Amino acid sequence: TTTTGPTTSSTSSTSSSGMKDESTSCADAVKMESVMNNAGGTFFRGEGVIGAPEDADYFKVDLTKDQWVGIITQANDMDDPMKIDTVLTLFTEDGKTKLAEVDDAFPRVSTDSEMYYRVPATGTYCVKVWEFSHWANQTPEGDETYLYEVDVLPVDAALYEGYDEDKGDNDTAAKATPLTNVATLPANMQPGSTATQIFTRIYGDLAPGTDKDFFSFTAPAGTVSMRTTFTPSGADGFGSTGGPGVIN
Repeated sequence: TTTTGPTTSSTSSTSSSGMKDESTSCADAVKMESVMNNAGGTFFRGEGVIGAPEDADYFKVDLTKDQWVGIITQANDMDDPMKIDTVLTLFTEDGKTKLAEVDDAFPRVSTDSEMYYRVPATGTYCVKVWEFSHWANQTPEGDETYLYEVDVLPVDAALYEGYDEDKGDNDTAAKATPLTNVATLPANMQPGSTATQIFTRIYGDLAPGTDKDFFSFTAPAGTVSMRTTFTPSGADGFGSTGGPGVIN
């Protein structure tokens, strides 16, 4: 794998927590393992199996205020209908408040789940992993082959491809932030696709009032289309406080 995500091969483990998913709620959530990857970054990892219908697994992780994190599952990147289709839900430590939730990635690449979240306060958070059929109120599925890995990655544009940070000093077109930290997703990594995608994720925030953020980019030769997408807001989306305003 490349440095577009947390699972660049790990080089060392700073804890050993067993990682088996015997938890049944946030109250007995398994502490995620801290792991260093080959890009020099640290992420938090859990592993488990949705071993029976209506099974759900819970993990806890300590995060820092204003930290941006990616929460990602790795289980079924080729959309195999015989494998698990994950859903992620983020809670407060006690599990009483749902903060964010996502089925697939956004934009969707496979059934693996992916969300990006800005941590509102330093503390412990609870991550729930469950199966789409259970979440969607269909006939629940579960099997000993429904294995997955879940990772929480502190986002760092200096370490990983495909992330550009809004640093705030870009309120006019003349000060537009260049989007330069791009990653490439070849067609053979996209089920059903014949096109190569070149992309970046922009992470930042809009201050209350009249804040504007400008970004600039150069389209590579041969580009035939572009797409700008915004993640869903609220506790049933990626946890943002509101949707986008005017986009030009």
